[in-house]
Amino acid sequence: MALDSGVLARSFQIAADEMTKLAPFIDDLDGVGGGDCDTGTNARVTFQTLAHGCEQLSDSDPLSVGLDCAIQSGIRGALGHCGVLLVSILSSWHSALDDASITPVVLRRMLLATPSALKAAHAQGSATDAMLREACSELEGLGDTLPEVPQELSAFCAAAQFGLVEATGSSSTAIDAGAAVVALMFSALDAACRDDLGMLESLAAMLAELAGHGSNRVRPHAPTPDRAFTVDVILQGTLDDLDAQRRQLDALGARYSWAGHADLFGLGEWRFHIDTAAPLSVHPKRGRTLRFHVADARPDETIGIDTLADGVTHRGIRLLERQPIRRVERAAVVVCTRVAGMVEDLALSGAQVFLDPQLEDLEALVLPARCASTRVELIVPSDRECLALAQRISASYVRIGEEELDISIASSTNELEALAISRTCAPLFVPQPGGRSVATRLRALIDENAHSALLAQHTTEIDSEWQVEDVSRALQDLASYAPTRWVLLAGNEDAATLIAVLRQLLDSLTPESTSVDLEVIDASPQTRSLLQALA
Repeated sequence: MALDSGVLARSFQIAADEMTKLAPFIDDLDGVGGGDCDTGTNARVTFQTLAHGCEQLSDSDPLSVGLDCAIQSGIRGALGHCGVLLVSILSSWHSALDDASITPVVLRRMLLATPSALKAAHAQGSATDAMLREACSELEGLGDTLPEVPQELSAFCAAAQFGLVEATGSSSTAIDAGAAVVALMFSALDAACRDDLGMLESLAAMLAELAGHGSNRVRPHAPTPDRAFTVDVILQGTLDDLDAQRRQLDALGARYSWAGHADLFGLGEWRFHIDTAAPLSVHPKRGRTLRFHVADARPDETIGIDTLADGVTHRGIRLLERQPIRRVERAAVVVCTRVAGMVEDLALSGAQVFLDPQLEDLEALVLPARCASTRVELIVPSDRECLALAQRISASYVRIGEEELDISIASSTNELEALAISRTCAPLFVPQPGGRSVATRLRALIDENAHSALLAQHTTEIDSEWQVEDVSRALQDLASYAPTRWVLLAGNEDAATLIAVLRQLLDSLTPESTSVDLEVIDASPQTRSLLQALA
């Protein structure tokens, strides 16, 4: 069978179907290696995104067209370092091709370009690197021998699997979850090209055998302080803008992966996945930032063993016999804000934060729901503009492929209301496993607590030309609700003076034996100042 866009599209669908079944297993492999137990989930969503983006391709389209379509979809919808690595591999293939049909010579050139993807992705020195070296060595060892395209692709895939086995044996038997995902993408392409699932079955058997010889303990690790947050950036601009962003990240010492490509005029879009201690430090200084998405990098809590998964098989292999640790059943909480100073506080609450979201972010806003086992998501707007954007999420985004997503929108209208809701709702979970079966219960729990969070707070705006007596009156009005905590969003240029005035007034209102609980969030001089009383 010819290797064309139709084959590529089918391979993504095969990979998505496989990863839907294998995601819990791959997540656990990530945890065994001390990761945050999300590689399988990220790969599942990435493959689904690639399949969805290429579903309109036909067999008459050359492979280069399909790769271009997949890259554009991946820039917008790939997740994690693993997802960006997959897109980077596709980009390396695209760069090695022209519009000609795929001959054995062209295929070899394309496949031998794969290791160049590791320069853009955080995978140097990893099992992925060793796996690709083995696969490329197999092709180079063929010399002048030119097998047909399907046979050549199969030789590359088989050698990659062997390379993964060798890399696992040299790394204390811990399977590299990211390398396993890359091997699955290769095997799915082979399956689509030859219309034969043998390579996928071989990979499943190999993973099961390697897992059986390794450690069974899943221990997700909290990130080091310099990697406390993950930031996803989509940058639009020139190659110079790309170089400037990379120089900025290198100077900061941030761990990052990137993927994308430019057109003939040097203009393009690039996706960055960044681990950092300070999200705003990695905000691009050049080009146009199409997306700035921040999340707390700490792994989700676990609640014991999912014994129901014991003995579950896939392709006749008991892949899940290791009794994986069950993550708690949460809803995804997504906050949209226009205030950069709010980003870290919102992310630390457990929310997924989109800074200055645009119309192009509509599909991205529901990506966290696709990662949640419950498929439940609460979108929390911080102003009426963000509310209007959230309300534009259509049925096409609520239902992607066969995934039913349960999306609700909170009634918040300012930044501090959004913070109160996210701090209340993001930690909530349903204690028993169940995935979609507990979605209705979790949705009711989220909606009830979002409403309660709004009722438990009272917020007032402080005018930019405030006088002390104005602040005093506002404080007296809020004090009538008997608050136990106060939050100030300091957005005025004279924020330091405002903070001092508030502390003086609060101390005069509070008995001597009681300390004042005032939290200050510095957003100056970006926005209006808000004072919030919390019961």
